[in-house]
Amino acid sequence: LRAEKARFQALAEHLPLGLVSISGEGRFLYVNRKFRELFDYDLLDVPDGRHWFRKAYPDPEYRRHVISCWIGDLEKENLGEQRPREFNVTCKDGSRKTVLFRPVQLSSGEHLMTCADVTEQKRAERALEEHVSMMEAILEKAADGICVCHNIDEFPYVRFSHWNPRMSAITGYTLEEINQSGWYQTMYPDPGLRQAAIERMSRMR
Repeated sequence: LRAEKARFQALAEHLPLGLVSISGEGRFLYVNRKFRELFDYDLLDVPDGRHWFRKAYPDPEYRRHVISCWIGDLEKENLGEQRPREFNVTCKDGSRKTVLFRPVQLSSGEHLMTCADVTEQKRAERALEEHVSMMEAILEKAADGICVCHNIDEFPYVRFSHWNPRMSAITGYTLEEINQSGWYQTMYPDPGLRQAAIERMSRMR
């Protein structure tokens, strides 16, 4: 048992994720090096769930939300099943991080939980969403007809993911209509012209 415990601690200390072991009564039994690096809390700071919730979620309203989620997950959990959750955590130095928690209940009644800092990932996702929203706004207001094809590799059976209002005004077709009937079938009803258009476009690709 001593050898197994030493092996577990050696692995846990080098784990690239924060790791905490929690008893069935809510006591924090163990936190690894990465956990201490992420939050700067150790077992003296957070000996149990009550201390953790107060320090990590100082805002009472947000703390109640986190506790409610935790309790709700406990009531629905199955043995060995992960329950991933993302929460904004306040660290010991006052900084805030968005953390992905993955708790799982063990057969012993204890809970093992990993913690991953996803702050930068979430910031990048928000920046991408803002960029996409800005581009969509530009496309919607553009004076030129603009369409975006999302399966060009399946040419000539192209489908469009975006079709701005000016494109509808020029062609008389909506995005749904053009995708349903097909670009070349609609724009070039004459088989000869259609084939010529497809060949011309093939040379340009």
